[in-house]
Amino acid sequence: MIVAATLTENDKGDYSQVEPLLSMVEEEIGSVTADGAYDGPPTYEAVAAISSDIAVIPPRISAVLNYAAEDLPSQRERHIASRWSA
Repeated sequence: MIVAATLTENDKGDYSQVEPLLSMVEEEIGSVTADGAYDGPPTYEAVAAISSDIAVIPPRISAVLNYAAEDLPSQRERHIASRWSA
């Protein structure tokens, strides 16, 4: 079921629309699923602003750990690390 949708202009990344899309959802959000274009800190930050209990899509397969991140291990970092232990 699609509960929110938008189109982006060519000069804007898809991740810039995560916050506006989440604001369109009237029900409680339990998880967020999207393609690899949404992988990155802006998506995780927008979701975390709603609740730290929301599961976010795993990062794209080519994602690498962000060793400079201060909040290790973030949900994104745990997703990436779990690939190595599988």
